Amino acid sequence: MGQSSESLSCVFCDIISGRIESRIVARSEQALAFMDAYPCTLGHVLIIPKSHRVLIQDMTSGENAAVFEMAHRLVAKTDRIYGSTLVAVHNGKDAGQFVPHVHVHLVPRKSGDGAGAIHSMFSRPPTISESESDRVYRMLRD
Repeated sequence: MGQSSESLSCVFCDIISGRIESRIVARSEQALAFMDAYPCTLGHVLIIPKSHRVLIQDMTSGENAAVFEMAHRLVAKTDRIYGSTLVAVHNGKDAGQFVPHVHVHLVPRKSGDGAGAIHSMFSRPPTISESESDRVYRMLRD
């Protein structure tokens, strides 16, 4: 794993290297899953690429496959244990990414846990015109 100067102070890179202990749930050549040190719910797991990547689009296709294959396997386990799992990625600081290293959250959920659907995160959703929506649709499609 090549390290940039940014990764030298990355808590997740420290977990990968073993400088910080963690409860590792699964590992592969390119990905690592461990229990979140500050869990939202019991069973909260993080899955990361072993190389320091800040955003999803920074990952190689192999890293992407490794991270999401691990998520696919582990979400089946968390669902079996807890019944339902929120799968989330905060891609960038403005999206709520606290640690600047790609990480997929697997957050077990159950009825009455106090958390809501993704739409509940936005107390004032914007009013979007049809023309604005069409413009973005075309940019995403092309």
